[in-house]
Parts: sequence; structure tokens; C-alpha cells
Amino acid sequence: MNIGIKSHIGNVRKANEDYTAHFYNSDQQLLAILCDGMGGHNAGDVASEMAAVHMGHAWESTAWMSLDETKQWVYEEINKENSRIYNKSLQYKDLEGMGTTLVASAFLEGRALVANVGDSRAYLLESQTLRQITEDHSFVNELMKRGEITEEESIKHPNRNVLMRSLGANETIDVDFFDVEFEKGDSLLLCSDGLSNSLAQETIENILLEDLSAQEKAEALVAQALEQGGHDNISVLLFESTKEGGE
Repeated sequence: MNIGIKSHIGNVRKANEDYTAHFYNSDQQLLAILCDGMGGHNAGDVASEMAAVHMGHAWESTAWMSLDETKQWVYEEINKENSRIYNKSLQYKDLEGMGTTLVASAFLEGRALVANVGDSRAYLLESQTLRQITEDHSFVNELMKRGEITEEESIKHPNRNVLMRSLGANETIDVDFFDVEFEKGDSLLLCSDGLSNSLAQETIENILLEDLSAQEKAEALVAQALEQGGHDNISVLLFESTKEGGE
């Protein structure tokens, strides 16, 4: 597995509330997590780091799991982190209203199990073509699904940052899951909306198809997003399968 990781504060924000990490369990199964925090003061930083670090450390103590076992484990852990963030936001005034998106992927014997809450995204590059795996849990996406606005209108919509689902917003949380094949030559990209709001999918695809290392591609994606304005924090986790079976 080739891995590229890059996170940048952007050109406007005063703090980077994104948090990226990857972890291996005792059987060397990989879990990647990307969170985009929100909230006043440092609350977004707290929420995103809490979710990623606690979940990741819990993963490190597991052993080999099947797809079904992994899905159940991820669902339970995300709900644990949701409850932890929700309760902390009620307990401490400076953390009031904090929350975070979460997109994660567990890599299991030729498959990637993607979990998503919020508007951070997962993309899969296979057969030289990039496709979005996750669906944004956002207000503008709901408007687009109902045909009330176009994709072009969503980019400049005044409520484009309003989320319909995030960790910490409610006592319980629903999680979307996507089970995809992840074979030799495939790439999986996790990113915060600082990237997806800045770059067209075609631009992301073109960079991922360049003859660069995974780390160079991650850096190129962030650099291009910064050139387009960099109005938000920008984070990417890129995984390239180098062996049969997705390892």
C-alpha cells in the first residue's frame, strides 16, 4: 500500500480543525480516518481529534475481523464517539456546539469498507476513472436531490456549509456504509470539503492519474486547492493498492 497524507490550514482560517490519521490492528488491517471539526474557539479541533484518536486507538486493540464484524465495530465506535462529543459539548461551555464530520475506510482483503457522516468525502479511482463513493449529508445536497438547485448553484449557495448530519449534533447518529472492491492499481481518496469545494472532480482525477508518488499526489491536490483560494482547511488521505487483494 502506498500512502499519501497532507493537511493544510488554508489561506483564510486561523486554525486547522481537520484531523487525519491511520492505524493498524494486531493483524495489520488498516483503518484510515479523516475528520473535519466545527465549533467555536478550539472546539472543532477538539471534536475532530477526539473522534479520530479514540476510534483509532480502539482499532489498534482489535484482531482480524470479517467485513460484517468490521461494519458492526465501526458503527458502534462512531456512535461511541458521537456520544462522547455530544456529552462534552454539554459539559463544557467553551466546547458548546462542537462537532465533526467523519469519513473512514477499513481495508480488508481486497475490499474497502467506507463509513461516512457529514460532507467529507471518499473517492475511488479504478480503471483510470474517479467516482465519488460517499454522499454529502448537507443542506445543499438535499436541495439538489429535490431538484431545487443545480450543482453549479450549490457551490455558491449561502448555506452550503450547513450539515444535516455530524458527530456531536444529536445523542445518536446514523452512519452510511459503502463496500467497494479495492484491488491492485486502485486508489482511495479521503478528503475534507476544503478540497472537494475547491477542485472539480475532473481536476482531482487528473492529478491522481499523474506519474507521481502517493505523497506527491496528496501534496499536489492540496497545492491546487490553495491556488483556487484555499478558503477552508484542506486535508487528504490517499491510499494506492500495490498488491492483489488490496494490500
